[in-house]
Amino acid sequence: MGLLETRGFCMPSAVPLLVLPLLLTAQIVPSHAPSLATWDQDMTAAQQDLSAGRLAEVATDYDNLAKLYAKERKDAQAKTLYQQALAIQEKTLGPEHEEFAATERDYAALQHKGSRQ
Repeated sequence: MGLLETRGFCMPSAVPLLVLPLLLTAQIVPSHAPSLATWDQDMTAAQQDLSAGRLAEVATDYDNLAKLYAKERKDAQAKTLYQQALAIQEKTLGPEHEEFAATERDYAALQHKGSRQ
């Protein structure tokens, strides 16, 4: 059972930005839900099976998960996910794309935060 499976309904791996916060609230996700690490492992496995057109959506998932890890002060996990998102976005969207720039900005902020500590 993946994190995205709720009440017998399994959502696709690329979760829309508006839905992800709802899935992560206590009212939606049961207390026995798998950890974020399990979700990350599921996403990594799914990435290997996806076509190039769907990889941009996986990059968005990685970016969102990285933001969540960063908020929880799990900087090492966030850094890895940002790097994966950037690698995918660079290949699928290009380095001039606004989503790539936003992810790069978030990653730089995480690195800056780490250098201050």
